[in-house]
Amino acid sequence: MFEKLVETHPALLIPILSVTGLAAIFLVWIIAHYWAKVRRIELEAGLKKDMLNRGLGAAEIEQVLLASATTRPMQKETISRNECFLIERLIAAEASIEDIERLVRAFRSGEKVDFRLPDRLLS
Repeated sequence: MFEKLVETHPALLIPILSVTGLAAIFLVWIIAHYWAKVRRIELEAGLKKDMLNRGLGAAEIEQVLLASATTRPMQKETISRNECFLIERLIAAEASIEDIERLVRAFRSGEKVDFRLPDRLLS
């Protein structure tokens, strides 16, 4: 049937192949998307099972799962030059991680924070 169609109307070969090719591309894309989703769920289930076998508590498992759920490899967080400079200076001044995180969050949101920089950082 296909051969007879192409023999009588050879100009239809290109549109038929292009539609078939696009359908194949979308089919492969959909299968790959759901395959990756299934693999991610399998790995998460394996992680949960491993943590339960190790005897971790529910709060610790929840903390690990929340941390892994919020950090996705495709979501890249951009850091401005000012934030980078601020973080470098605070690390050099040996500020605590909590203070650095609090200042960076405040820097991004634009809110005021009551924080006194060490004198050696201001020089």
